[in-house]
Amino acid sequence: MSVSYKIPKRLAVERACFYQLPDDMPTSDLTRYEIMFRIKYNGTFKMRVHTMFYFEFNHALERNDFLDSLEAEAVMSGLRVQRITIN
Repeated sequence: MSVSYKIPKRLAVERACFYQLPDDMPTSDLTRYEIMFRIKYNGTFKMRVHTMFYFEFNHALERNDFLDSLEAEAVMSGLRVQRITIN
């Protein structure tokens, strides 16, 4: 995975987060994830930049709850999860 951990300037750092998939993931899979996120997280999913999917919430607590549930789903699916806090 790439190591550039930045939130696009148009998103509020204190309320935004991203989910990153492996750099070698096929484009068709990335597109499927993007469609799923747009439908499942309508209003909070903001954009995709290559393998990074950006979300923005009304409050930091909502963001943290979202990340907790997303991480739990990923771990149950057998994926390795790492949370990085951006200051």
